[in-house]
Amino acid sequence: MKLLDRPILVGAVVVLLAALFGYRLLSVGEDRRRARFLQRFESSFDGGARRLVAPPQIADRVKRGIGIAWPDGVEQYVIDAVFELNGRTHRGRWLYTCNEADGGGIYRFSYSKAEESDELPAPSFQLPGHRHIPWATRLVEGVPSTAGAEASVESVTTTVVVAQPLIVTATAPPGTTCWVETFPPDAIESPSERLAAREKGGQPELLEWSLRLNPKYANGKIRVQVHCEEPYGNGVLHSITETPHVELLPAGDSE
Repeated sequence: MKLLDRPILVGAVVVLLAALFGYRLLSVGEDRRRARFLQRFESSFDGGARRLVAPPQIADRVKRGIGIAWPDGVEQYVIDAVFELNGRTHRGRWLYTCNEADGGGIYRFSYSKAEESDELPAPSFQLPGHRHIPWATRLVEGVPSTAGAEASVESVTTTVVVAQPLIVTATAPPGTTCWVETFPPDAIESPSERLAAREKGGQPELLEWSLRLNPKYANGKIRVQVHCEEPYGNGVLHSITETPHVELLPAGDSE
């Protein structure tokens, strides 16, 4: 071997060792994050209606495919668990997309349940129903606290004179409780009533709010949200449904 080749060879070996060491550190970091999230998952069932009957299993990092990069700090976790609910045994598969660089907040989620493991969808970063949810840091029996049942907005007045009420109607799954909030919060003169969602004749009953507007926001636009809350196991799940922006006209104006 030529003397000139030896520094090149040594340099290549150093680069290779550094790469292997860096990969090992990255792998150790991922293992720690998976273990931490698994503990977070398990503790969310403490005192709940669903009882874990075997230690849950967390998959290796989900593969997205060739050429699909992971944003910095983003992790996805697939967890399989067997649990008992009302005397029956079920198998579940949960998928979470989290930003570990920002407090481990969950912003996408999906869940599948079956009687047998082979009836569950294959582990994938795109399980059925994997959807965006409002930022969540708390789990309720495996479910992010912001992934509750959603209200369906039936109608909202998108242009209204401030002297007239803002009318919002929606439907929601039975057993949930819904209310309306605005941004700015004081765009309505008092908090909306919390209405319980029910069924009538097999169909969800229509929920309706008539809200008095604050005149100081005339000539502006406000955001309107329908909030929905449902009891779930040892806690409560919450969801938010956005509506189109509402334009407020001064008193005396019309559409």
